[in-house]
Amino acid sequence: MEDFRSTDDELLTTLPIELICLIIHFLSYPHAATMRLWSKEWRDFWDTVLAQNGGIHDLYGSLTSFLDHIGDCDPTRYPWNLFYQLGAKNFLFASVLGNRQLRLNFYRPQEKSPPMFDLSLKPSTGQFATSSPPISSTFYVKTLHLKSVSHLTYSIVSSLVTNFNFLENLQIEGCKGMHSLHISAPKVMKLGVVDCLQLSTLHLDTPNLESFCYRGPRPWILVDGQDRYMLKEVMLDFRQGARSKHLGSSPLLLLSSLMNVTCATICAWSYQEVIISGLYLKCDTFKFAQLKELRWIERAIDSHRIHMLLSFLNLCPNLEKLFIIVPFLG
Repeated sequence: MEDFRSTDDELLTTLPIELICLIIHFLSYPHAATMRLWSKEWRDFWDTVLAQNGGIHDLYGSLTSFLDHIGDCDPTRYPWNLFYQLGAKNFLFASVLGNRQLRLNFYRPQEKSPPMFDLSLKPSTGQFATSSPPISSTFYVKTLHLKSVSHLTYSIVSSLVTNFNFLENLQIEGCKGMHSLHISAPKVMKLGVVDCLQLSTLHLDTPNLESFCYRGPRPWILVDGQDRYMLKEVMLDFRQGARSKHLGSSPLLLLSSLMNVTCATICAWSYQEVIISGLYLKCDTFKFAQLKELRWIERAIDSHRIHMLLSFLNLCPNLEKLFIIVPFLG
């Protein structure tokens, strides 16, 4: 066994850098990050960081230059990680990962009342539509993970996303102060919005969406295009209540998105809101016929909540697996 492992280590060590780039290109982030444990060469490759210091007005240029060089696929010349210092307390860590993934993590000090902002993400479907110069890189972003976008950086992120014509997977996390989010991305098939606690309005124009994950207070949700999204997987975790007093399209989104879904995570509060809205009464023949696996999030277990769960189960004639999740509230 020891001889076998040493042979593998020696093989990995002698691989040319071009082949390492090609291998990582086909790996997901967890697998690519694990590869750094195999040899010093892979670890040095992965840990290389380009450090820069500048102002907010220079950030877009630094990001586009960083992505331009990634297209050369030579991390010995151009690092795959960018650390950008914004003043004394703010910075960005950007990582290019395998399988066309880009992660942008913004860091800033905690604020009790962060300034509000409205974020619009619209990958260009034709000619470049903004005043910012386009990215000429051959690195095409298919998966974008945004974390902690703020009022200082939202306009830069919005301009950057216009370059990502091939975006298929968009994940947004922990953006404090984000009041509204408008996503117009016809190629996006997977979308996650998690822990954006000030979000009051979510406007979606994503007709090819197959997977939708939302966790946080329920915003006002407006859905453009089709009345029915052909989702296969959905998570609607509104256990923290409602951010917006107006339902908007959210009950319709809840019902229609589950029409053909096979796996769902639903907060009981969301279903109760649909019942109260009266939409449920208009759907006498409505069934979640394709639903096979359900995770039901409930605040507590009592007779009223059990009755509500049974009411929902009556709409799921082909359900095979049921998981009831009661989070510990402390």
